[in-house]
Amino acid sequence: METIIEKVRKGGGLTIPRKVLDSIGLTEGDEVLLRNDGRKLIVEPALPRKRIFINPAIIDELVDQEDFFTPEAE
Repeated sequence: METIIEKVRKGGGLTIPRKVLDSIGLTEGDEVLLRNDGRKLIVEPALPRKRIFINPAIIDELVDQEDFFTPEAE
């Protein structure tokens, strides 16, 4: 793996070179996870969000049984 040196811009901006983005399969608009491990910055592609659809009948049944639920702590 080639080492590339970039400067951190005012406000904390950092440019990731196209060559690096291409090598890990990222394109414009992709979401990434940023985490640190000591003094290392780790950038990983975020898992795509999945949509789920719930049958309205199930929601109605849950609402009818609201006594089974406890309110969230305030």
